[in-house]
Amino acid sequence: MVRAPVDGRAAPSLACRAVEPFLYDEFYAIERTHWWTVGMRGVCHALLAAALRGVARPRLLDAGCGTGVGLEEFGRYGWICGIDVAGAALAYSRRRDSTLPLIQASLVCLPFGSGALDAVLALDVLEHLDDDGAALREIRRVLRPGGIALLNVPAFASLWSEKDAANHHRRRYTRRTLRHAVEEAGLRVERLTYTNAALFPAIWCVRQIQRRARLGWNSRGEYHPRPWLNRALLGLLRAERHALRAVNLPFGTSVTCVARRPPADLRSAS
Repeated sequence: MVRAPVDGRAAPSLACRAVEPFLYDEFYAIERTHWWTVGMRGVCHALLAAALRGVARPRLLDAGCGTGVGLEEFGRYGWICGIDVAGAALAYSRRRDSTLPLIQASLVCLPFGSGALDAVLALDVLEHLDDDGAALREIRRVLRPGGIALLNVPAFASLWSEKDAANHHRRRYTRRTLRHAVEEAGLRVERLTYTNAALFPAIWCVRQIQRRARLGWNSRGEYHPRPWLNRALLGLLRAERHALRAVNLPFGTSVTCVARRPPADLRSAS
């Protein structure tokens, strides 16, 4: 069985490890309908729209664009480009929309000039990186002063499972560890909350049972729930999105952060 790592920094080795190849097929098949992908994009839309208010036709980067559904959705705000280290992921993104600019590149070495972008989205990407600090410093570098980073990462080492191993995760985060990494990179946290709180108790219990009983992870069951269950779980995340207008949540299966490069940031690119 996979052991859960402690929250915090991991020893550097590979810059990033792509997910197991079969997962790209799964992601491409479910991303427009699965409760978690649809619901979390709704949460990210709400946070991004508020952060970009007043910015006309922003320039966005979807860093770790995967199979491309985010490029379709977040492209409504302005110009958008996608990067990913995995050629298989980019092939799926091209299948969705062959006209979008796509680059095979790593988040620790972005192919953009300093201050070139208004927003960088790194949604469920930092946990794949051996050096998340280097990635966050690159995000700061390519953002214009006042530009925003929208980050989402998996929460709590106690939720570690075979799913994390299949996705080649290096760590899970808490609000404290994500805040520390973001601020160390020179970004200013504007919003930091746990998300997917309603299901946290049930998922925590399932992960503990799986670990203690040495049960394998059922990818088909998780990615292909029955339609009635999918609708119910999506309803919970949509209700949570409305709650997030007023409060930050005290726990959840993910940590979501809006951070900004300080408007008067005169630090040299690094």
